[in-house]
Amino acid sequence: MKCKSSVRWYDVTSCGYYKHGETAAPVFGDISSMLAELVHFAKGKKLAQTRLLGSDDTLGTYLAGISSHDGVYVISLWNQVSGDTSNAVKSLPEDALVGQAKAVKTKIAKGNIPGYPTYFVVLPAEGVVGTLKVRDNVPGLDAFKRYANEFLSTSTRQTVTKLAKGEVEILGYRQSKKDEIAKLHPRMVLQVRRDKDRAAYIRENAEKVRKVVRSRTLNVLANPSDFTLWQSFLKAVGMSSKHAGKHEMHVKHQVDVNNDAPAIIALVDEHEHTVVPKDNDFGFVFTGQSEPHWLSNALCNTSFEIDVPAVNGVFLASDLAVKIAAKKAAIIATL
Repeated sequence: MKCKSSVRWYDVTSCGYYKHGETAAPVFGDISSMLAELVHFAKGKKLAQTRLLGSDDTLGTYLAGISSHDGVYVISLWNQVSGDTSNAVKSLPEDALVGQAKAVKTKIAKGNIPGYPTYFVVLPAEGVVGTLKVRDNVPGLDAFKRYANEFLSTSTRQTVTKLAKGEVEILGYRQSKKDEIAKLHPRMVLQVRRDKDRAAYIRENAEKVRKVVRSRTLNVLANPSDFTLWQSFLKAVGMSSKHAGKHEMHVKHQVDVNNDAPAIIALVDEHEHTVVPKDNDFGFVFTGQSEPHWLSNALCNTSFEIDVPAVNGVFLASDLAVKIAAKKAAIIATL
C-alpha cells in the first residue's frame, strides 16, 4: 500500500546519564546506547511487559516494536485508550511479542489493549529523532519523550535496583558492573530542528505582510470549541448548521493587515514551534506576491511516499524501517 508520509525532525540535545545540575555532557550514554538498550529490553518481551516501571498514567504506553535497517531505526509505540466495549476499536493482543503484534479491529476482547500507534524514526549518526506520520496517524511526540525518559530512568542495564518491602527501589546508575553506583540524572531532551533562514525571512519582512492566512483542521466531534467555530463558518456562508458527519474539517481563512510588523513578529514567535502543515499553520502573504509563506516551512520536515503493508491501518516497525532506509540518502539531504 503506497502511503504519503512525512517526518518532522528534532535534534537530540541531551541523552544519557548526567551529574545533577550539569547539562553539557553526560557521564555516559548517548542516543546510540539508548537504542541498543531498547533493543535488548524488547527482546523476547510480550507487549504487556513493556509498560514501564514508574509509569503512573492510568492509560499505558507500550513498546510495540523497534527495528533497524542500514542505520535507520523505527520505534512504534502503542498508546492505550479507554475503549467502548460496545464498538469495534483497534487493539493489540497483550501477550503478542514486541515487533510481531498485529492489530485487530473488533469489540474489545479480554487480553487486548485498545489504542492507537505512533511511529518515530531515529538516525543516530545524525543525532536526530523524527515523528513519522504515515497516512493519518498522530505524531505523539510527548508520549515518546515520556517513554524514553522513563526507560532511561528505570529499565536499562545501567539502572541499579533492589527490592524493598515489595517495591523496586532505584539505587543509582553505572555504565558497567565493575563501576561504582552513582546518583545520576537520566535525561533525553529533543529540540525542534528548524530552517532558521525561513522564519527569519518572515520576521525581517514583517512590515511587508498584507495578509495572514490561517489553516486549521477542526475536530468537530471531539472538541466543542472546534464544533462552535465550524458552525459559525457554516452560518457565515448561509449553509445548514449540520456538518457532514466527519470527525475532522479543514478550514482556511485570512485577514488583511496593514503595516503591523510587531504583531506579525509576535505571531511568529508564539507559534513557530507548534505549527503543523495544513492542520495548524499560518501563512504570510507579502506585498506584490500572491502565495503565502507558510510558517511550518521554517521547521525541518521531510515528505515521501512508501509502499508498506498494514494490518487494520497499523504498520510493523520492521516494515517501516526497511522502506525508510531505502530513502536514507534523500532524507539526510533534507536535514
